[in-house]
Amino acid sequence: MKQYIAETAKIGQATKIGFNCVIMENVSIGNDCLIGNNVVIYEGSKIGDQVRIDDNTIIGKKPLSSPRSIFKVDPNLKPAEIGNMCQIGANVVIYVQAMIGNNNLIADLATIRENVTIGDLNI
Repeated sequence: MKQYIAETAKIGQATKIGFNCVIMENVSIGNDCLIGNNVVIYEGSKIGDQVRIDDNTIIGKKPLSSPRSIFKVDPNLKPAEIGNMCQIGANVVIYVQAMIGNNNLIADLATIRENVTIGDLNI
């Protein structure tokens, strides 16, 4: 099982990354984080200190768009941001331009869509 970590990604001290993870360009991961197995973190995403991300989670996903759809994806969406001391459960999907504050618990199987902001101290 391999992992891919882009050369431009910044990984903090004492951060542990599980098997088969993909960390793309310009990602920033803080200190003392634990990234589970099979996690994908898309380009530019920012993750604070002491964050736990469980297995099979996707951070910074871009929404899909169909050529026939009347809804178009904004190409200028900002990367996802996760504050300090958060717990992100297994099989969670957090889209681009989602902002998650400090000390939050995002339960297993949750989906956080683009343009959603979650403040501090939430479950």
